[in-house]
Amino acid sequence: MITDTWNGLGVYKSTDAQHWKRCPDILKEPGIRKDDGTIANHADVLVYQGHAYIFYFTHPELKAEERNHPDFSWKGRGYEQRRTSLQAAELISQNGILVCDRDHVNIEL
Repeated sequence: MITDTWNGLGVYKSTDAQHWKRCPDILKEPGIRKDDGTIANHADVLVYQGHAYIFYFTHPELKAEERNHPDFSWKGRGYEQRRTSLQAAELISQNGILVCDRDHVNIEL
């Protein structure tokens, strides 16, 4: 299960869908691709031709210190800070842990 924590994406695993174990977060560190220099938000996963891809949004102009401020609000923010960018990365299981490299994406849909 992947959750949007507004500090990257939380990852959980379960063998019975009742008991969940928290795993290391993914997409918490900024990437280097265009508009991918901030945390990932609002993700979904697509399994296609034997590969799992995570699609997520970023807010390229919204700075971390603004987003993490206790009084943060979308009210009064202009286009630049509200703008979102759709990104994708391949998900890979390494030793039972879900990982992805947002900077090296090879996807053909």
